[in-house]
Amino acid sequence: MIVIRPADANEVAEAYRVILSTTNRPVSLILTRQNLPTLDRSQFGPASGLARGGYVLSDLRKTKSRK
Repeated sequence: MIVIRPADANEVAEAYRVILSTTNRPVSLILTRQNLPTLDRSQFGPASGLARGGYVLSDLRKTKSRK
């Protein structure tokens, strides 16, 4: 079973893409009822990394060098 717990609306949309393309095993989509912000993907990694199972949202070294 694949379990997906998206962090924001961008990841929910990507999770639906993954779920609809998965035909060989069950998938659980776990959502929160909290009012979470949608992350600005121009500052953070793209939500498409969700399809790989995990991705770097923000590289601390790059963030420090910008300041």
